[in-house]
Amino acid sequence: MTTRMFIDGEWCDAASGATVEATSPATGESLGPVAEGSREDAQRAIDAANAAFPSWAARTGFERAALLHRVADVCERRATSSRGSVRSTRASRSRPRPRWRSGS
Repeated sequence: MTTRMFIDGEWCDAASGATVEATSPATGESLGPVAEGSREDAQRAIDAANAAFPSWAARTGFERAALLHRVADVCERRATSSRGSVRSTRASRSRPRPRWRSGS
């Protein structure tokens, strides 16, 4: 099974159809084929992100955070169901986040 790219709300293959074998950086183990994106694929993703930005920016920080937590929950469930067990990311959510100052 080839891992596809998620662009503009849809799973898709690379425009060229090309794939590359992904390996675990920790073990060198093969993880399987993944879509090998090109500049064209990157531009499609950038265009989709630019189109989605106004509605994202109109949300409050709390709304955006809630949506991102939902995404993390789905990722966590999928990783657990497909790989057995995975360390929970919930602990990292309760840690203070660094404060970045603009212009530094």
